[in-house]
Amino acid sequence: MVSFRLQPVIVILMALLVALLCVPTQAAVIDEVARDFKPISGYVIMEAGSEYLIDLDASKGVSAGDLFSVMRPGKKVIHPVTGKVLGSLEEVKAILKVTRLQPGFSHTRVLGKGDGIKRGDQVRRYENMPALFWDYQGKGEPFFFQLRNTLPSLKWQDYSTAQASKPKTPSKPSNQDGSLLFILDKEGLEVRDSEFQLIHQYGVPESLAAAGSAAAVTMASRPPSSDVKTAPPSPQAPYRLEKGLPEPERGITYEATFPGFQVMGTFSQTTLMADFVRDGERILVATADEGGLRVYRLGERFDLVAKGDTRNGSWNLAVKWWRPSASSDLYLVVTALFNQQVEGTIFVLQGERLAVVKERIPYFLGAFDRDGDGNPETLLQQSFDRDLFWGRGIRKLRLEKGELKSSRPDFKLPSKFNVLGSLFADVTGDGNLETIVVRDKAIHIFDGKKELYQSPPGMGGSLSVASYRVDPEAKDFLTRTAMVEVSPVAADLDGDGVVEIVVVASESFLFTAPGIAPTIKNPRLAVVKYRNGAFVRGTIGDEVGEPVQGMTVADGKLLFVTTNTGSLFGKGASTQLLAFQLAQP
Repeated sequence: MVSFRLQPVIVILMALLVALLCVPTQAAVIDEVARDFKPISGYVIMEAGSEYLIDLDASKGVSAGDLFSVMRPGKKVIHPVTGKVLGSLEEVKAILKVTRLQPGFSHTRVLGKGDGIKRGDQVRRYENMPALFWDYQGKGEPFFFQLRNTLPSLKWQDYSTAQASKPKTPSKPSNQDGSLLFILDKEGLEVRDSEFQLIHQYGVPESLAAAGSAAAVTMASRPPSSDVKTAPPSPQAPYRLEKGLPEPERGITYEATFPGFQVMGTFSQTTLMADFVRDGERILVATADEGGLRVYRLGERFDLVAKGDTRNGSWNLAVKWWRPSASSDLYLVVTALFNQQVEGTIFVLQGERLAVVKERIPYFLGAFDRDGDGNPETLLQQSFDRDLFWGRGIRKLRLEKGELKSSRPDFKLPSKFNVLGSLFADVTGDGNLETIVVRDKAIHIFDGKKELYQSPPGMGGSLSVASYRVDPEAKDFLTRTAMVEVSPVAADLDGDGVVEIVVVASESFLFTAPGIAPTIKNPRLAVVKYRNGAFVRGTIGDEVGEPVQGMTVADGKLLFVTTNTGSLFGKGASTQLLAFQLAQP
């Protein structure tokens, strides 16, 4: 009898709990949309070739990919009784898309048609743009009204008309020049521009998700370790603090017990990018040159294990090891530039050869260790945006019976994320994973989408560059060059239980001409550490002297690959594997 009476109460309490869990996520999606589409206004500074400069930059909240309306003043709206001017019927004469940001201004290009843009024209972010809401869930009408109320400055098409005209599967609209597309499906909400490039993506509004899924939503994090060391660094810890600076500004200089670098071996080909993985008792390093792949085993001897080739005529940009589970095969994922397009290839290591599993994947590919077992089990793809290079479209991949299946990542990613040159690690020691990204000559550290830290300029510097035409079909084409950075590594260098981030750094790098390796000045290895509530920077070891194209920490050593490009004609080029002893063995 007691259990019978309590059962309805329990059911009601559980229903209330689910309802309470639903509210924050629903609000979170709307709040994210409101933040990303917050009104910002500025002015056209000048025309610059095929682009226009506007007087807004990242400090004003602008991001690459944002859209701005160029406004044309229209007829004044005058009150019939008071004669007071209430406003004007402004018109949009062009849409500008932000392609690059610099301190004080941003580069933009015209999206679709646009005439008569001139210096001094006012620009407003996401103002008076046509907006379509495509509901592929069939239950999104209430959410549509929320969006419309949150973004009243957009020119929304009514819900029923948009559903009647939406394509069977989401695709670029043929007659909606300048429109914003809000696409809701079972995986969440995407916002795309009229070229069908992704601008933003969000999770599923909780009111549309299954009730039972609310309790299953968890934050992706590294499980707290029960044996985390909390003792202070040992006397042999390989670092010292810089003196004479306030604690938030104090750097850390990591020093070898034995100074200098040890040469572990020399590669037979000039390496543009390298990646390491532990495979049982052995450590493997994969290298990529202009068109070839090689796998070496590190140990007492430096042995060539396997070879592979990407498509003839492709320019390899990056290699990453991928192992979906501890018991699965070992895969090598390669990103290359071929015929003005980014494409990925997945190989499987079979004895002494790399066999192709899947090729001509039109995305950047990167693999990550998110569960802390040392295996890079998470494979992500990222779209190629000719304006931004790193597109906003990011998906998680898995192999099922030889076929690639994709889904939206079940963890939050910042808008500045790139699948190459990034890392997931618990930097702050709170048991949760932060996202570390090397981009735009700085290292950025995020908690979800919130930026915790951005370093001053001086990070990055890689020989892996991609030169491509923004519009391959244009007669007077514009060529852009972008850099693929080396991924940082995370390791507890000083034994205090909290990892440090080792990252490639340089004073500056200069793109000279398409197809020519960039000039990188004073390449070195930097360290970022979270200490007493602040991030501090430092250096590790001596100056490297040559660009670093891959690194890892294993068995008390920092292993890294350096490449000397030689002369303009390639004479004297060489690649070495070096080791830096972190502590007394």
